[in-house]
Amino acid sequence: MAVSAIPEGLTISLTVILSLGMQRILKKKALVRRLVAAEALGSVTVIATDKTGTLTEGIMRVTETQIKNLDDALDVACYANNLDDPIEFALWDWVSKNNVDPEARNKHILRQKEVPFDSINKYMSVTIDHTTYLKGAPEVVLKFAKITGSEKKKILDQVAEWSKKGLRIIAFAKKSPKHTKYTWIGLIAIEDPVRKGLVKVFEDCFRAGIRVVMITGDYIGTAEAVWRQVTNGHDREIIAVTGEELDKIVTEKLKWLDLLPAKDNLPSDISGGMKKRVGIARALTSNPEILLYDEPTSGLDPVLSNVFNELILRLQKELKVTSIVVTHDMESAFKIANRISFIYEGVVLFCGSPEEIKSTNNEIVQQFINGRTKGPMILDHSEEELKKQKH
Repeated sequence: MAVSAIPEGLTISLTVILSLGMQRILKKKALVRRLVAAEALGSVTVIATDKTGTLTEGIMRVTETQIKNLDDALDVACYANNLDDPIEFALWDWVSKNNVDPEARNKHILRQKEVPFDSINKYMSVTIDHTTYLKGAPEVVLKFAKITGSEKKKILDQVAEWSKKGLRIIAFAKKSPKHTKYTWIGLIAIEDPVRKGLVKVFEDCFRAGIRVVMITGDYIGTAEAVWRQVTNGHDREIIAVTGEELDKIVTEKLKWLDLLPAKDNLPSDISGGMKKRVGIARALTSNPEILLYDEPTSGLDPVLSNVFNELILRLQKELKVTSIVVTHDMESAFKIANRISFIYEGVVLFCGSPEEIKSTNNEIVQQFINGRTKGPMILDHSEEELKKQKH
């Protein structure tokens, strides 16, 4: 017979506590739809946040320009514009401030072709009367444009200078039918102010031991400048990683673990052994000195178990990673271990090399490693046997 040891009022108390948490969150202008969400917030260790419109106000305006031809720049700002986001609204407003009606300018045009902006290509282009107008990230537009090495250096220096101020930078170019390369038009810098009060929010997160990560498609210098503002210099060293660098790291780790062919597979499409190797790949991205394994060969057939054993040995030999393995698989332990600690009922009974543990006189250790059913080990933890052991 089992007797409940849970107090009657515990459920009610927890409900009241979580409800009070929801009310406190609501006062911060955040609505909690599910009660357990208040509890989940208390266990958060990492926050991944967008930049534009989250850390910044999302109210943008053009503050700096470096352009060769104003009319060409106004054309790009008008034509390569769908008014889909705050940047395009800022460009539309900039055209208006230059005494041009963007709506009237767009009224009678016919787009022959459009390549919409996306986070991978990082540019948008439209073709009107066989002339293509291009806007996008400076490093991308520069690849399309016909430009000298010295001009490119000046442009990149300007981009670096503006990005240190936290400005978002858009590049313009155009291509006429008689040219194969784009003509460089110039740069537009857009200000997106950081939201007030974020410094305290970040300080609270850091005090609570919460790691905050900012994810953005912006130029890396702009991202670093915004991060310095919101963290108030809390992080002495900013670790900024581009999408290309992340992809390189992922590819490198998957290749090392022979998982590259499965790179684009969904979790549901990979086997149990693959999932275990994916777990190691994720751990290796931070270049650890120590890896902890919990029953790594559990659920694997003998062949895959040996594959995993060899993988652990490779990590030790090639990457100099120390492995701590918790396992009941003694065959695996003897293959991969330099030293083995045998723990029984919370006590370390033996610690030594595989050869030493095989030759020990400890009866419990010998019973376990040889898989004998007869011996001093308690195989059935019944209440009566536990009492005998204590006495």
